[in-house]
Amino acid sequence: MNLHTDGHDGHCGAVEIADNAAESIRSLNHLTQQPADQSLPPADIDQVVAALGQAADRLPQLLRQIGDLLHHRQKAGLLRVDQTSPLSDPASAVTQAAAALQQAAGDASNAGRALDAAHQILAHLATSTDGSEGLDRHARGRDRAIAGRLGTHALTSCVDRSPAPRRESEGRSR
Repeated sequence: MNLHTDGHDGHCGAVEIADNAAESIRSLNHLTQQPADQSLPPADIDQVVAALGQAADRLPQLLRQIGDLLHHRQKAGLLRVDQTSPLSDPASAVTQAAAALQQAAGDASNAGRALDAAHQILAHLATSTDGSEGLDRHARGRDRAIAGRLGTHALTSCVDRSPAPRRESEGRSR
């Protein structure tokens, strides 16, 4: 994962944070490929689903803000389309991109609701062989609260920290 920081204040930039989020999902994909007898216990699955629900709930705001940034830059005349664009002007590109972002925000909101519904059900499951059949949602509340506070730092400590490969488009001017 690419954890380069902005030289100005030591904080990760937007691209690095988004890359970290994508890499965290990739890592979860690998962790959940395990055979059933080695998979995550129900309490961990519940916490993962709850955290993913929180992430999905936060995406609509982010996507709206990105659309707003694009509109402001386009109105200020700070954008242009490159020669290979199927669109002839930045206004069309921004309008179409903003519409796609709005659709994605709605889809993320739906995903957040569905993940929350799954979380509400999963909160009542336990492994029948671990002796915790009577464990209720309140007993696991502390662990679930910890999962809800996972931030970029907690997630990135478990993933590969090697630099991300350069994208072919990174060095080209647009």
